[in-house]
Amino acid sequence: MIGSRVSYQRSRRGLDRAALARRIGVAEQTLSDFESGFRRIDPLIMLNICHSLNVGVAYFFEPWAVGWDPDAPKARGAHAAGASTPSGSRFKH
Repeated sequence: MIGSRVSYQRSRRGLDRAALARRIGVAEQTLSDFESGFRRIDPLIMLNICHSLNVGVAYFFEPWAVGWDPDAPKARGAHAAGASTPSGSRFKH
């Protein structure tokens, strides 16, 4: 499920796999493996993905908490209200 969300956000932003792979510092095949669920995403790479796609880490875990519709509004809880992460940075959906 996480990989499909990476793929969805990548496509939504008009990025091909090669472009996002360069941005996050992995090979294109590695990104393909992430998106297809064949490979787990290292936490540091997950942060790079979040920064590159301008989404918060919680975006990738929401489906287990509330269900997921990629076209639904993202106004849910404190995260949607712009709550800061522990480091003080803010992510946008």
